[in-house]
Amino acid sequence: MQLTTAKRRRGGLALLFALAALLALALACGSGIEVEKEDDVEEGGEVIGTLTGIVNYFGERSGTRLVVGLADQWPMSGPPVRFWDVPGFTGNFPVTYQFELDEYLEGKSYFPIAFLDVDETDVNLMMNSEIDPLSLPTQDEEPVPIEAGVVVYDFTLDDPENVDYWWEDDQ
Repeated sequence: MQLTTAKRRRGGLALLFALAALLALALACGSGIEVEKEDDVEEGGEVIGTLTGIVNYFGERSGTRLVVGLADQWPMSGPPVRFWDVPGFTGNFPVTYQFELDEYLEGKSYFPIAFLDVDETDVNLMMNSEIDPLSLPTQDEEPVPIEAGVVVYDFTLDDPENVDYWWEDDQ
C-alpha cells in the first residue's frame, strides 16, 4: 500500500511539473516574443525600421494586455506573422506603440491588426473575436507595405458586436 501511494505521489508530481512547463510555454508565447508560421518569413534578423502609431478605444471594456500584429493574408488562416504585446500598457487609451521591424519583413505587405485582451482567464493568450475589442482590416483595405524606416499605422479598436465580419458574408 505504501509503495502504491509513493508511486501515485511521484506520478502526481510529474504531472504537476508537466503542467507547469506547459503553462510557462504558453506564457512565453504570449509575452511579446515574435512568432512565425512554418511557411512564412524567418524570425529576427537585422532591424530595418519601426512600426509605430496610436491605438484608440472608446468602448467600456477593460483589459491588461494590448496586442499589435501583422497578418500576411486576410482573412487569416493561421497566426499573425509577427505579434507584439504593447509594453507598459496600463489600460488607458490612447496608447502609442513602437516595435522593431526586421529584414525578413522588408519588401512585403501585411495587414495590421490589434486587439485588447479582456478575458483574463484566457489561458491560450489569443484573440477572442466574441469578446475582445479589436481592429481588423476592412473589406477594401489593402495590405501595408513594409520598407526600411518608419511605418506608421493607427488603430481604433471596436467592440466585437460593431465589427463588420465581411468575409463571412460569402459563406
